[in-house]
Amino acid sequence: MRKADFDHVDEEGNLVLSLDGAQVVLEASEQLEDALLASRKIKAQAAAQKRLTPLPISRIQSMLRAGKTSGEIAEELQVGEGLISKIAGPVENEKRAAIQQFLSGSYQKAHIGKEGVSEIISRALSRLGVKKNAVHWTASRRGRGPWTVTAEFDRDQNRWAPSWSWDGQDNSISPLNEEAKYLLEEESGPVPAPEPAKKSALPPLPAQKKLPVQKEAAPEPSNASKAALQEEPEAKEVETELVDPDQKPKPRIAFQPKGKMQRKGVPSWDDILFGGGVTSPQQSEES
Repeated sequence: MRKADFDHVDEEGNLVLSLDGAQVVLEASEQLEDALLASRKIKAQAAAQKRLTPLPISRIQSMLRAGKTSGEIAEELQVGEGLISKIAGPVENEKRAAIQQFLSGSYQKAHIGKEGVSEIISRALSRLGVKKNAVHWTASRRGRGPWTVTAEFDRDQNRWAPSWSWDGQDNSISPLNEEAKYLLEEESGPVPAPEPAKKSALPPLPAQKKLPVQKEAAPEPSNASKAALQEEPEAKEVETELVDPDQKPKPRIAFQPKGKMQRKGVPSWDDILFGGGVTSPQQSEES
């Protein structure tokens, strides 16, 4: 069957088709309009039939059990999240039942024997200072394998996530990490150190103001010290003669008394400058 393509509408309102390079005129009529309406209905029904394809419910349930969210499944399967939420209800109930059976079971300890899992974990949480309502329990399962039960909580700014493998058929429990062993009291050593949680951006602490330093008062003098101060004589003013360093000293004339032999006197400045000399005792007598 050959296929004709629509080309244009002519001046008379007829449809002009193109068939193998030649133009064919299709006259507009009521029969043609009815045929076009019927064609639209058939195509719409075919598209709706494609959209109503049955959802892979078993696959969605398996993905929910494995721990995927509704948004991740909707993006992967190209379906609405509303439809996935209807399927997720029974799966969530199944997870809660698995957690309850895990906690209500018993655990075989080395020297004590069997003891309730809930009692052992509650005792360990009490030692850590963690309340029961602060623990968030989750469960996941891949295919027909055992469940993975996880307890998440915060302690000392660290995120704890102890996990156990639990098989519902024989009620066997196997710790999957060090935190899980500690909560089941298998580890007698120190508390394990999980990875630190992200710290929130808190504002810095205000700077402490320095207190002013108080000066210690000087000790009062004793009575003996006061008496010594009172007996100390007062300082008296002393007159001093100011000496001019630029002033030349006055010459002094040396003489000898009569009747005694004296050493020749030292000539003065006038004698040296004007040619004089020291008068001896003999010359003074002659004169």
